[in-house]
Amino acid sequence: MRTSALFSCIILLLASCVNTQSPQPAYHYQEPDYDKVQLALTTDTLSFPLDEDTFDNLEGMSIRQLHDSTRFSFFDERSCSINEFDYPSRQLVWRMDLQKRFPPNSIRTAYLHTYDSILILTRDTLYHLDSTAKIHHRIAYNTGKEPTIPDITPIHPPVFRDGNIYLNRYAGINSASRDAIRNWRVLWVADLSGNTYQTMQEMPDLYLQHYYVGKLLQYNHCVNDSGRFVFSFYADTVLYESDLKGQTHAWFAKSRYQQKPVLYSRKDNVTHPSEERHKYLISDSYGGVYFDPYQKRYLRIARSGIPEEDFRAKKTERNYRFIILDRQFRIIGESEFPKEVILKQTFFTPNGKIYARIPARNESELAFIRLEYQTRQSASH
Repeated sequence: MRTSALFSCIILLLASCVNTQSPQPAYHYQEPDYDKVQLALTTDTLSFPLDEDTFDNLEGMSIRQLHDSTRFSFFDERSCSINEFDYPSRQLVWRMDLQKRFPPNSIRTAYLHTYDSILILTRDTLYHLDSTAKIHHRIAYNTGKEPTIPDITPIHPPVFRDGNIYLNRYAGINSASRDAIRNWRVLWVADLSGNTYQTMQEMPDLYLQHYYVGKLLQYNHCVNDSGRFVFSFYADTVLYESDLKGQTHAWFAKSRYQQKPVLYSRKDNVTHPSEERHKYLISDSYGGVYFDPYQKRYLRIARSGIPEEDFRAKKTERNYRFIILDRQFRIIGESEFPKEVILKQTFFTPNGKIYARIPARNESELAFIRLEYQTRQSASH
């Protein structure tokens, strides 16, 4: 009996070792003050004129300093071009037509980092080239059973560091498989020195406790001024700050309006399209996260679920909010915006201004509205 008990203990220990991945995050709770700072709409708008060959299908947005000039650029999927404007003059200063260099409809997105470092993502390959279209690196994705497709959007731009490029990985996870979620990694990392890639940073334990529909398995990241990655998962109330080397901190980042946990599903219907739409729309959930590099604050997107009766009546519109956290991840505000303000297309200028996209008056421009922090004291005057 003693030998049998000892053997059972050894088996349990081995099993626990097999299931252990990275060390558990260190969780932190700080008392929130949702009314200390608000982010308000101003009457100040900004628009970039588009010529007849450019459309407003904005992807791969970036803003950078070039000598004494500030440059705003974006990839337009319809014209398959990268367009760069001077800010604040709003003049088009550079354009790269990619449809002359790649097969029609082959490019998913593109991103201008510098004139010597431009990323092109096709359906199966990352191209790293310069403004002369000379290709310096080419890395094919794994098109096997587990997709490793990287992605670039305004809410998760690429990160360039030490010869590597860190990209958000498109969340093509089998939501009915615990093993798939356990083995999933959220970052796609290209090693330019060897034209290879790897994936890293696992999903939170929350996703191993219940079955969530695919839209609630999504995630985004930003990078703070300490160089650490900060991840926002759509069903999780915390932000995860990671050095990508095993040290992770989980910071309380819950909306004041979320009164119950994000809704989950049964395994047998979690992948059904109608279940996905229903659970996603009636659930409180989160979106991407930005780090404001000038005010040293985090802006996390949050949204409330719609009432069941609205879902049945096909009233599915909902407003979005920014949860505002300071540099130490303490919540200092939460501000709601009308649905016309597209928070997932927000950018920060070197002079400290914040702009979010709004519908333009016509198709010949990209339009943005300026957001402004207000403290409790200044808001009362």
